[in-house]
Amino acid sequence: MQSIFDQSQAASINAVKNFPIKADSKSKIISRIESIKIYWMKDFKTSKFKQLPLDFLDWGIAYDPASNEINMGINALAYSNEETYLAVFSHEIGHSFDSCRWGAFFEGEWPFQKIGDCLRSTSSVDAKKRDDSKLQDLVKQGHMAADLATALKINSTCNKMVYPPMGTQADQLPESFADWFSAEVMSIIPNIKPQNIRADLCVKKELIEGSSYPTNELRLNNIYFAQPKLKSLRAELKTKSVKYCGWEN
Repeated sequence: MQSIFDQSQAASINAVKNFPIKADSKSKIISRIESIKIYWMKDFKTSKFKQLPLDFLDWGIAYDPASNEINMGINALAYSNEETYLAVFSHEIGHSFDSCRWGAFFEGEWPFQKIGDCLRSTSSVDAKKRDDSKLQDLVKQGHMAADLATALKINSTCNKMVYPPMGTQADQLPESFADWFSAEVMSIIPNIKPQNIRADLCVKKELIEGSSYPTNELRLNNIYFAQPKLKSLRAELKTKSVKYCGWEN
């Protein structure tokens, strides 16, 4: 597992090196990626999961921005092939500089805004914006601290445990961007079996209302296999007027 992560981390760094973004931003992103480690629980009582056990019981592989680690939960060994692991690891690495985390760990404007705007479009995955209609009511009712509401307003793409509440639309840009970054990374890894990429997304899954994810079908077809190189590897795949969010668009 460590070896697969190392391969994904190295490919992620190479992908960022080729992005047409400012040198300063590129350097800081690479530095953060280089410092990411995977976290396995050795003893529950001394682990980070002691306070949040559901993070271990419900999750598989998930990025922890506070420690810049990728947590390995109880379902971390559930994926079916190496390509899926490579893609999932690079997806989680993408969260280290997604639209939400950028404001917390970096300075200046998010250099992927053009990609983000494209992912919001109906010709891509139509990544939904966070519904803030209940934000002030929760503050007035004392269910949310005013400073948290202010922080959420400053970064409108972040989703927190307390907001949005269940059934209210969460922002889908961070997850969509992480998929986009993963597709970019997978496109430069040699000798992969394209039919194996994100096998977990081949399963039709009913999402809860307001989910932070687009549907599995949209993620797989409109991001991963809309990526030109990955699409060319899957000659049998036919996509209907899907726009890939590339730098040239």
